[in-house]
Amino acid sequence: MVVQMKRTAHVAPRTLFDECGEDTPAFHALDGGVFEQNQKLAVAFSRAIAAWSDAEVMLGNVLSQLLGAHSEPALAILHTLRNSGAQEKAISEAAACLLDVDDHWLFCCAMRVGMKPVELRNRLAHGVVGVADGLSDALIIARQQDMQLLMMHAFRNTRGLTGISKAEIKSRTREFSKRALVYRAPDLERDRAKFEQSMSIFLNLSVLCARLHHGKKRALDELHAVPEIKACVEKRAREIAKGERKTQSKRRD
Repeated sequence: MVVQMKRTAHVAPRTLFDECGEDTPAFHALDGGVFEQNQKLAVAFSRAIAAWSDAEVMLGNVLSQLLGAHSEPALAILHTLRNSGAQEKAISEAAACLLDVDDHWLFCCAMRVGMKPVELRNRLAHGVVGVADGLSDALIIARQQDMQLLMMHAFRNTRGLTGISKAEIKSRTREFSKRALVYRAPDLERDRAKFEQSMSIFLNLSVLCARLHHGKKRALDELHAVPEIKACVEKRAREIAKGERKTQSKRRD
C-alpha cells in the first residue's frame, strides 16, 4: 500500500522589498538570542531542517533496497556524493540495473518529484543571513549569488569604498532587497511539509523496491496513485512525444 502524501498549497515567501520597500533595514547576524526571543520561529526552523534529514535517511534506504545492502553503508555512500544531482543519478543508475524501461521511467519520475525540494533545503541550510531591524519574527534568506549584494548593503553607509559609487551601492542594495526572502514560521512550516512529502516518496520507493526483490515485478505500478508522480509521468510523456514530432519534422525537411 502506497503511503499517501499530504497536499500543500504553494505560497511563495515575501521578499524584503515587499516588506520594507525602498527603506532596506540593517541586518544582524543570526545567533542564539534571535531564537530565544522567538521560540515559534526556532521550533519551525528546527523542524524543517530535521524533516529533510529524515528524508535523506529514507533516500539511503532506497539505495540499500536496490543494492540489497544494509542501510548504513548505503547512506554512507550517498553522503560521499555531495551534490544532490549526483545522488539522484547514482540511485537512478542503480535502479536501471533492476528495472525494465517503463518501470525505470516511473522510478525516475518519483525520484524527480522527491528531490525537487532540495533547493528549499539548501536555501535554509546555506542562505540564512540573519535578521533585520523591524522584522524580529522572521529570518532573512538570500541565494549564494546574492551574498556580494549583501556586503554592498552592509557597507552602504560607508564612505570611501574604492571603485564603488554611492549610486551603485544603492542600486545593488535595492536589487538584493528584491531577491532576499523574509521567512516566517508559516513559510518554514510549508517547507517542512514539502520535505515530509519527499520522505513519503522515498519511503514508498524503499518499500516497493523491497517488493521487487521478492519477485513482484509490477510493484512500482502503485506509484501512479501519487498525483505528483502521475503528473510528472504525463509531463515527461508529452516532452518525449514533442521531441519525436520535431525529429520526424526534421527528417521530412
